[in-house]
Amino acid sequence: MKKNIIKISCLLVVSILLVGCSLFGPAQKEYSKDGFSIKIDDTMEYVNQPNYKIALKNDTIMVLANRETIESLSYQGIKNTSTLKDYAELLKRANDKQGLVTEKNGVTYLTYGKENSDKKVYYMIAVYKEKEEAFWNVKFVVNYDEKEALENNFIKWAKTVKVGE
Repeated sequence: MKKNIIKISCLLVVSILLVGCSLFGPAQKEYSKDGFSIKIDDTMEYVNQPNYKIALKNDTIMVLANRETIESLSYQGIKNTSTLKDYAELLKRANDKQGLVTEKNGVTYLTYGKENSDKKVYYMIAVYKEKEEAFWNVKFVVNYDEKEALENNFIKWAKTVKVGE
């Protein structure tokens, strides 16, 4: 009888630890500024990055968000009726990227790698439309060797983005 109680107790403790570890991964926090918000790991901090509405970073990732009005994009063929894919393709062309535009789980995004000085950087850029007024691009940037970790979390983070609120 005592052996069964000990076995059951051990199984219970292990079960609680396993469930606890999966529930209590990195804590999420909402960051917001200038009509943009995202829920991402609470290890992020705001940084000053010229030309971006919001910039966040930690030891692994940088998140940069920028808003472009449809009026400012009109000379490049963007209209009120343009889609997220149209805007992502424009970003790809404008930056002369060989990346891939993808739509997955309700998120439209562009991916590509780039060499900066002596290191290779990986970008995943999600795009959003703010009513009929503007498009937002949100760059998730990591060192290339962190690519897999970003890809594992990207959709989860990108789905929490809110613009124009």
